[in-house]
Amino acid sequence: MCNSSWKNPNDLILVLRCTTLEFAKDLVNLGQIKFSTPKSWEQYGKQGRGDIYEGTLAYSSKFYPSQYEKLIAKYSNTCTYELPNRILIKNRRDMQLPCICFYGLKTDAFPPPQNEGRNRISTYIDAKYFRDFADNASPAEIAALPPKKQPAIAVIKDWAEFVRRLKAKLNSIGVPDECILVSPVQYFDFTPYSTDDSWVDLNCTPPKELFVKSKQDFEYQNELRIVIDTDDPTILDLLSNPIEIGNLSDIAAVAEGYHPEGIEVTATFNSYIIP
Repeated sequence: MCNSSWKNPNDLILVLRCTTLEFAKDLVNLGQIKFSTPKSWEQYGKQGRGDIYEGTLAYSSKFYPSQYEKLIAKYSNTCTYELPNRILIKNRRDMQLPCICFYGLKTDAFPPPQNEGRNRISTYIDAKYFRDFADNASPAEIAALPPKKQPAIAVIKDWAEFVRRLKAKLNSIGVPDECILVSPVQYFDFTPYSTDDSWVDLNCTPPKELFVKSKQDFEYQNELRIVIDTDDPTILDLLSNPIEIGNLSDIAAVAEGYHPEGIEVTATFNSYIIP
């Protein structure tokens, strides 16, 4: 087939959670989920390990205070984060919401088959994804760590079933379905707004800004994100500690090892000509 394309390019092939061996085993064997917050990721960004722009609704150059005043007036319950020449505007409440992220490998990560029938096709998961989660440690540095602290991957083979079980657990502690937001991250091209005198308004209704990240900096992460959109202090307190949704070994597995050169993934697809 010439000029072939995927009918369902966004179908998930598998989902990964890059972590330590200890936590990967807890995720698979216990279904242990540990939520973080955008605020904590912002703090990691200060250390060069995360994204300072997490949760940004808009930003403005310090050279144009009138533009900043217009943006800050548009949103409620805001907090700001100041860079040398720029002010980031965020929602104070959203920065404290429980979140967890995963890597989603979709069908369109593979080149479309050129022939009808059974095709084995390969793609790569970017090395930077694995290096990021290990703070760019060398293989020798990783080998020196205690085994349970070394990198590993929890591989989720049935994302829909994983989400169903997580929702069931969250429902049982009082979180309604409408407060459980599950979505791929959308990657926004900030390149035209990269100069110090630029400004951006993402025009998101909070907390949808938590599903937007920089295309040029983070698209390789192919992130899936789960956000718990609640103001209930009891729920927020419960989710500040790990929860367990039960053994996931029927839909997930642990893959040990550090992959500083990336991973090749090969899958078999049956392709057809659609009239």
